[in-house]
Amino acid sequence: MRWLTLIAISAISAISLRAAQTSSEDDPKALLLEVRKNLLLTVHSLPNYMCTETVDRSMWEPLGPFSGSSCDALTSARKKTSWKIRQTESDRLRLDVAVSSGSEMFSWVGAGRFEERSLADLVGSGATTTGSFASLLSSIFATNDARFTFDGTSGTSSGPLAEFGFVVPLERSKYSVGNKAHRAVVKYEGTFLVDPKTFTLVQLTIHADDLPAELNVCEDTTILDYERIRLNGSEFLLPKDARFHVVGVGGSELKNRTVFSGCHEFRGESTLTFVPPAETTTTEAKGMAEPAAVALPAGLPFTLTLSQSIDASQAAAGDVIKGKLTRAIRGPRKDVLVPKGAVVTGRLVEVVRLYGAEAQSLRIGIKLETIESGGIATRFDAQLESAEKRTTSPHEAADDLKRREALGSFDEMSKPAAAGVAYLVFDGVTKDYTVQAGFEIAGKTLTRQ
Repeated sequence: MRWLTLIAISAISAISLRAAQTSSEDDPKALLLEVRKNLLLTVHSLPNYMCTETVDRSMWEPLGPFSGSSCDALTSARKKTSWKIRQTESDRLRLDVAVSSGSEMFSWVGAGRFEERSLADLVGSGATTTGSFASLLSSIFATNDARFTFDGTSGTSSGPLAEFGFVVPLERSKYSVGNKAHRAVVKYEGTFLVDPKTFTLVQLTIHADDLPAELNVCEDTTILDYERIRLNGSEFLLPKDARFHVVGVGGSELKNRTVFSGCHEFRGESTLTFVPPAETTTTEAKGMAEPAAVALPAGLPFTLTLSQSIDASQAAAGDVIKGKLTRAIRGPRKDVLVPKGAVVTGRLVEVVRLYGAEAQSLRIGIKLETIESGGIATRFDAQLESAEKRTTSPHEAADDLKRREALGSFDEMSKPAAAGVAYLVFDGVTKDYTVQAGFEIAGKTLTRQ
């Protein structure tokens, strides 16, 4: 009578759940303990899995100069109705993130090989965040570091949610904020919303504003929205959306929004391991070797045309692009080394918009990866030529765009240009500008790096 036993167990479970709901709805402490119990099940039993994350980043500057010299003065200024900011730059990234034993590894989307380098090093510049999957939850709910408060309930379209607050003091914190020059562990606080009927975390907000002066940052805020995802036949709580907001001491602001999609478990022979950078710059899933390089002398000229359009409103750094050779690559003796029409693949490494007072500029970075030779895709070491194209008359592409061109920090300016990366700049474009298929780009082969 196995089915009777299962019915009895289900009935007991349902009764236990209703009893827990009844007791916790009137007792914030009991509710918080039930929420913690659910979260720890996720933190401690997550399988190895991978998600795709699309990151939209933007930079903002005050319309007028900020004359204050402290974060307190900036906070007061930002509360005034006269305070205005405008967007100066934006870009988009598309990455794969693999989570294994609580560690996060990153690669460009679809690359199949995960970098040992940090996300910041992979991306190269701009604001980045990590820890959205398990480490933040572990720090707050799997330790005794935080102190909690019950802040009441609020009504939503899906029903009432209970709100809690928390504080983690500096001496117990593992939360770090930094830039390429400085990094510091800081105290932080925040709030979180939970569904009192299902004991499910709905939203988590983390805020830090007592930051070391050398960071040149007044506020750092992260907001995570959660949903249940089925992996390996079980449901786990994973982030679906993350918003990151940084306020600099001069009034500048950085805003990131990350959307997670396509989360799935690593199964079968797939493995995730770290490899020292001296051996290789990537970590490879089993059976996914890096393509061998086609033997081409350096300095051979070629041209290719894009086989697909690049829609700037949708494109992201990390996206794969394809093209075809418009003529054969010939050796020093004019012998054909790679035929005309050979398929070339590459990757967008940057899709950046610069905003002027009257016009926009688009900068696209491209790095080639493979070329088809003898029906086999092999590694292609090559450098496309950077180019600039004005899409409107000179007076419409305002000089303001040139003045606001992003130069980066001093350490970024001192670095040599990335080998193999070409930059296409389009001045005076609209927000939905598209680089059409058939766009021709010249290049030369490189010595293998």
